[in-house]
Amino acid sequence: MKGIPSGLQKHRVLIFSMAVACLVSGCATAVGPTILSDYGALYGVNPANRTQRPAPHEGIDFDVAGGDPILAAAPGEVSEVFGTAGVVDVYTDEIQRWCGIGTRVRHAADFSTLYCHLSSRAVQLGDQVARGQLIGGAGRSGTSAYVVHLHFGVYEGCCRDMNPHRFLTAGCFDPGRAYPDPKALTYPVRC
Repeated sequence: MKGIPSGLQKHRVLIFSMAVACLVSGCATAVGPTILSDYGALYGVNPANRTQRPAPHEGIDFDVAGGDPILAAAPGEVSEVFGTAGVVDVYTDEIQRWCGIGTRVRHAADFSTLYCHLSSRAVQLGDQVARGQLIGGAGRSGTSAYVVHLHFGVYEGCCRDMNPHRFLTAGCFDPGRAYPDPKALTYPVRC
């Protein structure tokens, strides 16, 4: 596209590809919880101070109230825990700083989910978690822009971020339902 800066052009391509993925595979977020900042977004969650992010957003920020339960989106093992309780003002590349209180869960299909900005954590390193199990309470620790929310990320292997919408296909967690697809995630927050 002539005359459009390359960063803006890349962002538009990303948004278009997300829309196509939703049309092809279905996006559970149409009827799910409220999203404050979506995957690939260039701006943060604080409506009073919509500062531009240093890079496109690598997850989804869900709107939750303080202390709301954060749930495991699929069964797996807690592979990392983070415990920085304070709010961090500056973006950093170190997950343990910007995540605040949080955890990463490793799943059987060589992917992991990341849960950040919690007020408390209910799991420990090495714990086996079931889908829908309590991970912790929602908060605003880490680089949260002083807004209570859940940052939810999906990663292939250890480090390659992926669009969570591709996996959030199982909708809201239902304890009476079977989930045969190991990559079909339920929402990490209550619907």
